[in-house]
Amino acid sequence: MSQENIEKNNHLIKSDMKRRLIFLIVTLVVTNLSAQIDTSEYKYQLAIKVFETKYEKKQHGKFKGKIEVIDSNTFSFKAKFHKVNTVKIREFEYYGKIKEELKGIFTEGILYPKLILYKDIQFCKRHKTDRCFNVSLYFIAEMEKLNPDSQTKRFFLLKRFHSHPQCCYFELYNAEATENTTMEEFIKGAILTFFYTAPTK
Repeated sequence: MSQENIEKNNHLIKSDMKRRLIFLIVTLVVTNLSAQIDTSEYKYQLAIKVFETKYEKKQHGKFKGKIEVIDSNTFSFKAKFHKVNTVKIREFEYYGKIKEELKGIFTEGILYPKLILYKDIQFCKRHKTDRCFNVSLYFIAEMEKLNPDSQTKRFFLLKRFHSHPQCCYFELYNAEATENTTMEEFIKGAILTFFYTAPTK
């Protein structure tokens, strides 16, 4: 076998190992985060700590620009004088599909790439790359046990951060919501009042 073929094979092996490692990390993190939907307070520990120590209610504006649904899991965001950025949901069959009603968070412009990746933008500028302006999400779910009232809902999402999974917590508020308001209706009338990205250890 030639040296060139050996190098190609080594590259393929390394790429395959990297993909397997990323999948393993995501599996472990999502399994742990998914457990937070349980009624056990212990499994809400990190989220409780975030909302107790980092919470600061602030109204965030919605995305001002054109939003398109590319497919059921991909959304593009085009602001004036800026390039198109995307949010891509990369679902793993093992964990089940993300609820369709939650995707309104993106189609309504509540969450969008530059908001989700706010803390990453400076990193991207320093390294002269625009990859950070496109978001890959692995998981998103409501944390029902942390909702203080029927007008407020709290969530977590798991995103990709330079090949590593990273968790974010956020809160939506709808002044007109009641106990009987559906999630779809809630999101349509909601505003973002808190968004926090947990540090990557």
